[in-house]
Amino acid sequence: MPKILVPLDGSAFAERAIETARAIAAQRNAALEFVAVHAPETPPSRTGGAPVRDPRMDAESRASLLDYINRIETAERARSTFPVMAAFREGAAADEVVAQATSGGASLVVMTTHGRGGVDRLWLGSVADRVIRSATVPVLLVRHRDSTAGWPPERTVVAVAGADEDERVIASVIDLVPMLRAKVTLAHAVLAAPMIGALDPAIGPPPDEMAGLPVPEVSDRLHAAERYLEWMAGPLRAGGAVVDTRVLRAGSAARAVLNLAEADEADLIAVGTAARGPLARMFMGSVADKIVRSASCSVLVCPAKPRPQAETRL
Repeated sequence: MPKILVPLDGSAFAERAIETARAIAAQRNAALEFVAVHAPETPPSRTGGAPVRDPRMDAESRASLLDYINRIETAERARSTFPVMAAFREGAAADEVVAQATSGGASLVVMTTHGRGGVDRLWLGSVADRVIRSATVPVLLVRHRDSTAGWPPERTVVAVAGADEDERVIASVIDLVPMLRAKVTLAHAVLAAPMIGALDPAIGPPPDEMAGLPVPEVSDRLHAAERYLEWMAGPLRAGGAVVDTRVLRAGSAARAVLNLAEADEADLIAVGTAARGPLARMFMGSVADKIVRSASCSVLVCPAKPRPQAETRL
């Protein structure tokens, strides 16, 4: 049985993810697990020195959070027909959420994030921001436009990268969104100028054998993208979804997808992250990163399968 993990911190804001997680659990016949993470309290010292841990305050905080997560579990069990459980961990919030998802066998993490604007989006600094950089399962970041918004989404935009990760993104959408009569738009942005690998330190410069090769004309790339999107649309249509394909000629892939989602009044954007090895995974793919930081609707972030590490010879 699949399991959905919902991180909670005791706030009403975090609890807004429960409604969506509950709907998905009922739809997929999945178990629902709540997790709360207690971090040791280190209030500033009144003497102006280094922070001093207050054991009594720490114990009270821990007991309060434990009582809270147990009450959430009890209340949810009383109203749900699927299995409900709770986990309590101690340590750094993001690390422990990812660890619980891994050890507990979760297939999806659902959590609420702040919808921010302007300069605040340059760095979320949130637990969610760190979870999606480390999780090996899809993470659904819920941003309700209003209190009545729920699941399933009526309109979904899938950002198609033209890479191996696309198949996992499509599979995640099929798994989560009821396909019958669902409206899904597959979008791929063809940039006016090709990206230069040397600008991305995680990728590195292009190989020498590529030097001097002609750059495909934009029209050729547009046609190739159209064929690729039609091919990717096959499984979605087979499930009963109404699928539109959109090739976007733009200067920024992320901005093009975001503008399309706004114009279509999408409820969900699905996007994958590039698999570039454990160290580079600390930095999401630039398109996914910008979409997560700027989208006004919910975002499903699907990590790609890690690529095998090259053998090291001594």
